[in-house]
Amino acid sequence: FPLVGLYGPAWLTGALHHPWALYLVIALFCVLMVSEIPFFSLKIRSLAFKPNVLRYLLVVLTLLSIPVLHWGAVAFACALYIVLCVAKHWVFPD
Repeated sequence: FPLVGLYGPAWLTGALHHPWALYLVIALFCVLMVSEIPFFSLKIRSLAFKPNVLRYLLVVLTLLSIPVLHWGAVAFACALYIVLCVAKHWVFPD
């Protein structure tokens, strides 16, 4: 958050420094720390597309967000990782 506040877009800085946004982020991370959601590993064992589709999606979307969000892309990548893990667990179970 400090880097986003210093170097991020003004609209993102204002949104993240709003007190209720901070309360929401704190609550979200508290729930995630005690949840039993299995997070996928970022290690790539092979270059095949199908087993690594979530990893590739995370990398591509993060790289595409860098020109738009600048340092906000770090927060976007963390949020995207959490969303992809939840989607893999609940929407696309093995």
